[in-house]
Amino acid sequence: MASAKRKRPLPLVLNCVSGSFEDKNNDFLCPICFEIIEEANVTKCGHTFCFKCISMSLERSNRCPKCNFVVEQVFPNFLLNELITKHHKLVLQKKIDAGKNNPREMTDLQELLITKSDQLDLSDVNLLLDSLAQRKILLEASCKEIENDLLKDFLLQVRNHKQEQLDQLTREIRLIDEDCRRVDDLIANEALNKLNATINNAAANADNSGNNADSTGSALERDVWPSPEPSSSSGLGVSGGGGGSSASSGSTVPCLDSSAAFNRHSLSASDMKQPWLQSSLSSRRKKMHFHFEDLEDCYFTTRAKSLVLSSSDDDTSVDGLQEFSGTLNKFTSFSSLRPLATLSYASDLFTGSSIVSSIEFDKDGEYFAIAGVTKKIKVFEYATVVKDTLDIHYPINEMECTSKISCVSWSSYYKSMMASSDYEGTVTIWDAFTGQKMRTFQEHEKRCWSVDFNRVDTKLVASGSDDAKVKLWSANMENSVTSLEAKANVCSVKFNPCSRYHLAFGSADHCVHYYDLRNTKNPLMVFKGHKKAVSYVKFLNKEEIVSASTDSQLKLWSTVKTPSIRSFKGHINEKNFVGLATDGDFIACGSENNALFVYYKGLSKQVLTFWFDSVRVFDKDKREDDTSDFVSAVCWRSGSNCVVAANSQGTIKRARRRRNGRRQKPGGGGGRQTGHLISAVNRLDNCYDSRGSLTDDITSQSHHQQRRMAVMSEIEEQERKIVNEFCHFLEKSKQLFNGLRQVLDAKYGLKRWQIGEIASKIGQLYYHYYLRTSETNYLNEAFSFYSAIRARGYYSKAAKEERADLMVKKLRYFARFIVVCLLLKKMKLVRDLVRELAKQIEDYTVTYDPDDQLEWSLVLSEIKSFIEADNIVTVVDMDNIPLIISHRLSPMNTPPLEKLATTHLTLQEILIVGNCSDQVKFSELTLDMFRMLQALEREPQEDIAQMYDISPAPGRMPFGAENGDHRGVGGSGSVKRDNPHKYLLYKPTFSQFFVFLASGFKELPANGVLLLYLSADGCFVNRQHTDDVGYDYGGVITNTKLRESGAGGDHSANKRNMMVKDMHCLYPGDLYPFLRRPLFLIVDSDNSTAFQHIPRFFGQPLVVLMSPEESPPPFHDQQHKGSLFTLFLHCPLTAICLISNIIELSIQLWEKGQQQIDRFMAEAGRLLVRARSLDPAYLQFYGDDFLRLQILRFIFCSVVMKMHRLFKGRRTYSPKCHPPIPENEITDAPSLRRLILETAVILDIRSLFNDVEDE
Repeated sequence: MASAKRKRPLPLVLNCVSGSFEDKNNDFLCPICFEIIEEANVTKCGHTFCFKCISMSLERSNRCPKCNFVVEQVFPNFLLNELITKHHKLVLQKKIDAGKNNPREMTDLQELLITKSDQLDLSDVNLLLDSLAQRKILLEASCKEIENDLLKDFLLQVRNHKQEQLDQLTREIRLIDEDCRRVDDLIANEALNKLNATINNAAANADNSGNNADSTGSALERDVWPSPEPSSSSGLGVSGGGGGSSASSGSTVPCLDSSAAFNRHSLSASDMKQPWLQSSLSSRRKKMHFHFEDLEDCYFTTRAKSLVLSSSDDDTSVDGLQEFSGTLNKFTSFSSLRPLATLSYASDLFTGSSIVSSIEFDKDGEYFAIAGVTKKIKVFEYATVVKDTLDIHYPINEMECTSKISCVSWSSYYKSMMASSDYEGTVTIWDAFTGQKMRTFQEHEKRCWSVDFNRVDTKLVASGSDDAKVKLWSANMENSVTSLEAKANVCSVKFNPCSRYHLAFGSADHCVHYYDLRNTKNPLMVFKGHKKAVSYVKFLNKEEIVSASTDSQLKLWSTVKTPSIRSFKGHINEKNFVGLATDGDFIACGSENNALFVYYKGLSKQVLTFWFDSVRVFDKDKREDDTSDFVSAVCWRSGSNCVVAANSQGTIKRARRRRNGRRQKPGGGGGRQTGHLISAVNRLDNCYDSRGSLTDDITSQSHHQQRRMAVMSEIEEQERKIVNEFCHFLEKSKQLFNGLRQVLDAKYGLKRWQIGEIASKIGQLYYHYYLRTSETNYLNEAFSFYSAIRARGYYSKAAKEERADLMVKKLRYFARFIVVCLLLKKMKLVRDLVRELAKQIEDYTVTYDPDDQLEWSLVLSEIKSFIEADNIVTVVDMDNIPLIISHRLSPMNTPPLEKLATTHLTLQEILIVGNCSDQVKFSELTLDMFRMLQALEREPQEDIAQMYDISPAPGRMPFGAENGDHRGVGGSGSVKRDNPHKYLLYKPTFSQFFVFLASGFKELPANGVLLLYLSADGCFVNRQHTDDVGYDYGGVITNTKLRESGAGGDHSANKRNMMVKDMHCLYPGDLYPFLRRPLFLIVDSDNSTAFQHIPRFFGQPLVVLMSPEESPPPFHDQQHKGSLFTLFLHCPLTAICLISNIIELSIQLWEKGQQQIDRFMAEAGRLLVRARSLDPAYLQFYGDDFLRLQILRFIFCSVVMKMHRLFKGRRTYSPKCHPPIPENEITDAPSLRRLILETAVILDIRSLFNDVEDE
């Protein structure tokens, strides 16, 4: 039969693709190589090519291969790269499916059998089968032979490979044995030298003291090598008589035989090792084992010459061993980076970004410059920063620029000469000490990223820019000397420190280019290996270069060979410039997890890590959720172990590498420094550098601290694991919550307003938990639910239901949300919510004409009045934008706690009572209650101990951190303390008040304190003679409404003269049963002095702080804004502004005034502790952070009111306390009055205050 005719298939046009109409994947082909695009890059004209193809094309011509458009720069096409990846996966899956489902194509033999089978007879079939059987046997034998040959070849290759490995291991073991013998010889020689030195020193001391030879010889034997047998001394070569232990009178100290000396040393080696050496060796071994694989590679790399040479040269072998020994010693010498000082680059904390772009030291390491996006270059003196106890540092000079600064560089010859580059492409030469511009270069067309001085040719400057050019400048010329043309953006440029002609720069083409300036046509070398743009280039020495890239890698290169020597991984760097610095051996770089990583050039893993802490106390709403902090700049100080690094918040840290097992220097007179050295753990390294000595107890203390630091490092590692697990579970919970919303909405048929009502009730539950526990985490949870209701519009369609009760629920939700935002100081959101509430109330009134429309109008009026009354002084930034400032307890405003002999009590229960008739209130919260509520809460943060490592605001630092005292917050150590429990009672009845007071009294622990705050109108009793101080002086009214309704008529002044006591008045005698436990009472009332006679029946500590009974006439019309006394206890600086008629203050003046108040608190605390006639109750309460702050603020209030002109003349204008604080020792102290006057000078209100000299 003739074979069936087949149609000839159409030829494939391109890469097995017949046309784009049939296969749309044709769009993925590169127009240059006609292959699937790899690493897609797009031009400005819109055409996409492979990165390699377009790079090669642009080397020949700068025009687009498709449209001939001029191409200056190409950009990654991320979307197309993702599509191509998906296409590859789809094609692979199709091939797998085709292999499973498609039948095999028929061969010619199969076609022949099918077409001719009907013409074959039986003999033909048998012949065919015999032939096929013989052919099958031959083929099987051939296949078996091939399989055996292949197996034999594999086994031979395996044997050869293993033999080579065995030979290599043999050579390595032989080399290791030789090195071990050399090290043993070194140990023996060192032991011998040490013994001889010990003997010689002992002999010299014996000769100087005039002892006879007999005692000297025996003393040497006993002290140098203690022996269990008396006769053993005869074998050491000491000439003596027959007695064995006594030497002849004329004998001298012998020279020991090396073997004998080494044996003696070996026997007593454990005795001669000192504890600090053992601790150091243990920590260094631990670090060595952690990096063992890297160290092993480094060892064999260093000893490679000895492995290659058949007969090792002794000198070469010793040099290699010494080189690795130096590497091992340097690597294990340091255990951590210790922060020593904190600076701030930000001009203020609230406007814009404060990223530090560059940090550089001058040629002598005496000054360093900080520059960044605030358009300022600040020059600091290093010695001043080191010596300052407080982290309040001011630059010696500050230079303003017209654009954001990207880089600075000091001249290596002229001390005052500095170069800078900025975002406008300008390169400026400065006089760093006068701030004058010496030269300005403006030839770059785009942003200039880097600038560097040549160390050999001191006038030569190089700069790199986004215009793909490296320009060379001379400080004596107005124009550039020459230019290097790059293929992509230049991100970093650096001169070889030992050459005037060699320069390296990093580019966005993923490469490092190394040029000889005498031949700028082609680079000497191009180092390839990075996967993304190279952001930094630094020289370790004249032959080694380290580069950083946004592929999260550092690479080490050699100028004599192209391949990368080593890659360093561990940090995170995917999009930002994170800084890079080296001191020749160690390499420091930043990371996008807000940490500083330090690598050793011989190892690929990081050896040290230092974490920055992201804490903002003052912040704008728009930056509340910003967690993208990263380390942005770093610089080593030449010739020292110190490094300076900065992060994107503008916080600069000066840190130093801490040595493993550092030992204090021995010597006489250790007792003189003992107290100073134990003062703080974080000063042990500084004490090591100072001259002096330590006694044995100090040495044991240092060992204890080293063990403590090791345990803490393990805890920190464990905490990081817990944080990672928490983030994982948090993400899971969000997914579950989203699923729950869908279930509630779809499955159960709940309407959106019903889901919103559920979320609102949960938020209200969290709010009540906050009121009970003072934990702001619950307040944040309530805010999360309320904000979610608003963002998702759960109540948006409530009006369509045409139900008045549903609108009331919506209005209540707004009122509750406003309360939560007020407590969180989110004032911008509060104003938006007030506007929305006003509109909702208007719609509710117009639509339903309800009976409670006046009540809701009153609620809205109360909110507006509350916000207006609380805004006493407006703090603004440089752009005159109002700032929101928190007044909760934080390390910034916690005064230092000095060591006291008395037992520290802690505040555990708080009762806040409010009933002021003429004071604004909102939601059963008067203004005084609101302020005291914040004053008795801690600032929310993850870990309070971390705040001691940062500067919370420009020029300020937490109290106590400068002295290493971490007890300023939390009371003891760095352990975070919970907020005290509290009850808020607005106009409580007498029974309600006693129920809550008794509940708090019952829950007090053994060392607990109950604080009672009373803000209420006074109840007066006009009597000539007082028989009972508990009731005859009156008290305060806790509930005005019940008092008026219970009387059934007029309550005029003459009624108060009656013998009958007011049943709704809280008298001092009512508190007598609760004096069985420590009580701290604050009374803010016009009858506060009624509580000054409370006796201490049960001997428990009692302190009563009482407000002035009257205020000067200018403040009578401001009673609705809250009590002046409570305002002093809430924020002293705001109170000064109120009595001085200051309504607006810049953030700079605010910070300076706050610094003065901090100094006042520290000085007042010092005087209080040292006061001889002070009642012991104050010292017992002084150990608690909240109570200490309230006592010191009361002293501040007393001193200010004594000195202010408006409060002169009447004693009722001044606050009082019981027991009284000695005025001559504290409130009248000249040091405190001087600090008040200095504060007044800063605020320009000196004329309002009197001093002794003025009087």
